[in-house]
Amino acid sequence: MNATYFFKCSIFVTRRNIFDAYCSWLFSFITDTCKDFVKVLPPNVSDKQKRLIGFLGERLLTVWLMKNNLRIKTLEIMTVPDL
Repeated sequence: MNATYFFKCSIFVTRRNIFDAYCSWLFSFITDTCKDFVKVLPPNVSDKQKRLIGFLGERLLTVWLMKNNLRIKTLEIMTVPDL
């Protein structure tokens, strides 16, 4: 992956069959990776360190999208100010 971008936050809108294909691919290995990761965690890890598998999953979405040559339209993520 020589790309200089990735699709963050694992946010996407798609048809059910594409979503199912992505989940089948991702969860075929990410759950075992998570189990192995938890075994080696020291007891004093930060909340950010606990999210390592989530960060990995976010990056892998970009890998999967590129691998499957899907048409992609990007939109900005909007934030709503506190009221």
